[in-house]
Amino acid sequence: MNIYPNVLTPPSSNEDSPVYHNMDNNSMNFHAPDNYDALPVATFDILPQTPMKVDSSMMVDNPNNPSLHFVEQPTDRFRFRYKSEMAGTHGSLTGIKSDKSRKQTYPTVELRNFVGPVIIRCSIYQHNVKGEDFMPHAHRLIMKRGKEEHDDPHDLIVGPEDGWRATFHGMGIIHTAKKNIVSELMRKKKQLKMEYIARMEQRPRELTTAEKLEIKGLA
Repeated sequence: MNIYPNVLTPPSSNEDSPVYHNMDNNSMNFHAPDNYDALPVATFDILPQTPMKVDSSMMVDNPNNPSLHFVEQPTDRFRFRYKSEMAGTHGSLTGIKSDKSRKQTYPTVELRNFVGPVIIRCSIYQHNVKGEDFMPHAHRLIMKRGKEEHDDPHDLIVGPEDGWRATFHGMGIIHTAKKNIVSELMRKKKQLKMEYIARMEQRPRELTTAEKLEIKGLA
């Protein structure tokens, strides 16, 4: 971006408002400004609920394998907002090439080497520094659809008619207050567990008491 990164969102009057986090263009790792000593959310560990396995053959540059590519990366400067700060498109996550003097862009990905319709899912995760798994983040990735706001995950169906491209409009990252971290992680882990059970058992069902206690312990 030529202009947008230098035009910061006006700071909130809320003294608890989070700070800006920066991300390099070629990295998915955020880092706080040099003069910032502590993050607004205390450090916490997220333990894996179930191991997430990735087929190593999908990670190599093989033209025969389906692969997901960024067409438009998210902006490299974004301030996590509290729920009360979200109004209209204020705080929406735009693309890195967005320029307020021209048309805005939005995070876009393209699936290659695939035939037929497919669902592309967008959610907010963090890399577990103690392992190789990616775990749900306590913050919320919301998407506005009309007047309603929906939590992640966000699923878009794409196919040959749109070039297998998924563009995620109207998304924003909502800062989860420290007191709500555990409950938010439990909600996300419960949803993932129920999806996992539905896949494995070929039918949806409610969690057992033991499964709920397991999730509570991991959160």
